[in-house]
Amino acid sequence: MLAQTSVVIMASGYSKRMGRNKLFLQYRGQTFLTRTLQLIQQAHFLKTILVIKQEDVARQIFSTDITVIVNPISDYGQSTSVRLGAAAAIGQGCLFVPIDQPLLDIATLTKIVNCGNEHNIVFPSGDGSAGSPVYFGCDFFAELKQVTGQTGGRQVKQQHRSAWHPVVVDPQKIQDIDTAQQYQRLLKG
Repeated sequence: MLAQTSVVIMASGYSKRMGRNKLFLQYRGQTFLTRTLQLIQQAHFLKTILVIKQEDVARQIFSTDITVIVNPISDYGQSTSVRLGAAAAIGQGCLFVPIDQPLLDIATLTKIVNCGNEHNIVFPSGDGSAGSPVYFGCDFFAELKQVTGQTGGRQVKQQHRSAWHPVVVDPQKIQDIDTAQQYQRLLKG
């Protein structure tokens, strides 16, 4: 399934709650961005798409098998990254991966994607609530290309509850690191 799925790495946010750029936070000798890119490359997706701000592109060298899309209007909200990523996606579906989940692993990605098909929306549920990364079947690509505002793909997900396929995963693997306190706990753990 991974070989039939595109992946969009969402890396053009402003890290407002963190107070500094999450892409370049260090964890176990690597930046969050490097960890995510390496994980995705090890998984062998059909197409890897990185949506990133212009000022962050120069701080990293990218493999030639990554489609790098600069988001010139990321200040308009997460939806701009979703639109750009969905426009570049191919295959049976697309997995949207946030940059701030440094404990994410291939087993979790595989479990989510293997439940996907053209017609469903798959998301992890580690503690009873919906999390990320989120898989959208190709039936939803056109709608994802039209989203607006701060919520990104959530608009599309909420409109298609009958297509939901929650997958139980280890909640630690999908933990978002959004604040300085969460980052300090990650480093101590």
